[in-house]
Amino acid sequence: MYTQESWKEAYHELVSTIVRMGYPKEFGQVIARNLGSEKTMRRMNAYLHEAGPGSAEEIADEMLAIMSDRERWIQKKEAERANAAYNEYLKIIYGIGLLLAGVCGISGIGVISELQAAAFPDFKLLQKIFEANLIIPFILFSALGVIGFYIATKAYVSSDNKQA
Repeated sequence: MYTQESWKEAYHELVSTIVRMGYPKEFGQVIARNLGSEKTMRRMNAYLHEAGPGSAEEIADEMLAIMSDRERWIQKKEAERANAAYNEYLKIIYGIGLLLAGVCGISGIGVISELQAAAFPDFKLLQKIFEANLIIPFILFSALGVIGFYIATKAYVSSDNKQA
C-alpha cells in the first residue's frame, strides 16, 4: 500500500533523476506532478534510468504515454466493477424470472385441473393433476420456482454483502 511518505520519496527521486540528467528542477517537478501517483513516478524513473532519453521532448512524450496507460487501467477497473454489478443484477432478474415462470406454471396447471373438474368431479387437485397427465409439467414448474427463488435470493444476498 502506498503512503504519503513513499509518494514523496518517489516524487523526490524522479525530480532528482531529471536534475542529474541536466534538466531544470522545475521541469522535473512538472513531470512528477503530472504523473501524480507513486507507481507512475517510479515507472518514469525506471524509464529514465533504462532508456536514457536524449531530449526533454522524449521525457514529456513518455510521461504522456504513462499517463495514458494509467487512465486506460482506471477505465478498465471501473468497467470491471460496473460489469460485476450488472451481472449480479442479471442474476437477481434471472432468478425472479424463473420464480415467476414456476409460479405461473403451477397456477396454470391448477387452472387446467380445475377446468377438468367438470369431467372429474370426484377427484381432488393432486389426483386431477395425475389423471390429466400434468405431473411432469407440475414438477418442472415447481422446480423452476424453487430454483428461481434460490438464485434470486442468493444473488440478492451476495450483492448486499458486497455493498457492506
